[in-house]
Amino acid sequence: MKKIVQILGIFVLFIAVTAAGNKRVSNGSCSNTEAKIKAIDSLDTYFYASSKISSINYTYKTSVKEVEVPLFKGEKYRMVFNRQDLPKNVEVEIYDKSRESDGRTLLYSSKTEGNGSTILTYEPKKAKNLFINYVIPPAQGSDETGCMVFVLGYQLTFVKNN
Repeated sequence: MKKIVQILGIFVLFIAVTAAGNKRVSNGSCSNTEAKIKAIDSLDTYFYASSKISSINYTYKTSVKEVEVPLFKGEKYRMVFNRQDLPKNVEVEIYDKSRESDGRTLLYSSKTEGNGSTILTYEPKKAKNLFINYVIPPAQGSDETGCMVFVLGYQLTFVKNN
């Protein structure tokens, strides 16, 4: 009987810990649905295509995390970034080529939207592979963590509304 009570107690504790932590799981990965829903709402007339919630780790120096996004020709896209769960704003830069490539072109920088914005949007002119760079500022004191939410929406260009 004592074993059953212990197992039941551990199970209840596990459920309570899991349910209480909406923003982050104990291993540091991000799972904030509220921030994702806000980003999806910012798609407006675009249809939801995909999303990626990235765990951002601030260290003693500035660092860059790169994410590749493949886009298909024949569709218009909107990219939405939600920075609400970051202790410090991460700068978002979008390039036409990866960091390893020479002669890449900066297509978008969050500096143009102001540093205080938590929701950022970008609509690429051409559909091709794009490379998103998260420029992570250094931590002050101990290492910090946060979550960056990225949502991709699309519009079919061959379908016209009457």
